[in-house]
Amino acid sequence: APLSGAAADSCVDSAFSFCIEEISSSDLELKPLTPDVDYEVRVRAVNSKGASDWRTLCFTTKQQPLKSADGERAGGHGPGYSWSQNLKDDSMSVTIGLPSGTRAKQLEVAVMPTTLSVRLALPKGDEMLLSGDLFGSVSSEDVEWELQDTPGGGGARELHLQLTKTGKSAGNGPFWPHLIKGHPEIDVSALKRVEKDLNEMLADLSKSTGMHAMDGIQYAKSVREGAGI
Repeated sequence: APLSGAAADSCVDSAFSFCIEEISSSDLELKPLTPDVDYEVRVRAVNSKGASDWRTLCFTTKQQPLKSADGERAGGHGPGYSWSQNLKDDSMSVTIGLPSGTRAKQLEVAVMPTTLSVRLALPKGDEMLLSGDLFGSVSSEDVEWELQDTPGGGGARELHLQLTKTGKSAGNGPFWPHLIKGHPEIDVSALKRVEKDLNEMLADLSKSTGMHAMDGIQYAKSVREGAGI
């Protein structure tokens, strides 16, 4: 809301939303703030000898996680892409918007354990669609990607990239707050693991060890009892 009166006269710039004066505490909590918004805060000290120069702090609030309809995936968006992580397993997905008519042979997708880059070859020159250091590590071998037409996109296409977490962020490790370091973050504080059902546990066990189904049932039962499920 526009400022008026003494508050407006003392603020450095009328573009600021509000002004707080006569703060005696060294701490101040600003709330509520809107998710995924750039904020600029200016502060100065005032005493009997006068006022100090203004000091400026700029920050961006975290995004609210975008959850899938079934509640099993959560993620966010960055410049030109969206991403999500599975709350049951270590899989991740990235979707990048592409121009209409884009073909697979025009794309160069490079996935390393801690970096990701996607380059698009165009007649006017290559365009880097996404590049940077990942928040955590992924498998450079367990990678799948495909092109799809954007639903209702008038011919536009999308790159769908599937990744798998490894290292400290895999298993029960921390959720990723962002895909690429330095890109917008999501608020992961309220995210929780989604428990796998018995069939999913058996499938994982069979895939990793080749254990017989009956042995797997006994194993899964012991795991559930030990976890108090």
